[in-house]
Amino acid sequence: MNIKKYSKYILTANLVIVGLSLGACASTNSAIAVTRVSTQHYAPSSQIEMFSQPPEKAHVLIAHMHISGAVGQTRAQILALLVKRAGQLGANALQITEEQKINSANSNGPATFNPAGGNYDFKAPMVAWSIHADALRISH
Repeated sequence: MNIKKYSKYILTANLVIVGLSLGACASTNSAIAVTRVSTQHYAPSSQIEMFSQPPEKAHVLIAHMHISGAVGQTRAQILALLVKRAGQLGANALQITEEQKINSANSNGPATFNPAGGNYDFKAPMVAWSIHADALRISH
């Protein structure tokens, strides 16, 4: 059997497997639930201001959004997804209305003996974020 003859097929198969695996990781992001409030449509925006309270400037509420992130996704990753979606809706501001850090039932689980190091290992806390936000269009 000539390995060189089949090496490009093996390489191609490995690349396909890696691509599918990465795609599966990306699909673990939870979908953003969007409830549109405004009937007005705006051009997409790439500059989004973030607020924890309603902005003092005049603004229009475009949509309510909610995302429940996957275990292991950071708060920053979840916020980035919300910012991107708000921009697609034409918002230029995002107000975080509620956020909750949810600890997994498996957090701080039982210690297991690691024979390689002779120490006990503890499971790291598993956290998921649930965030509600409003997509806003601020008048300038």
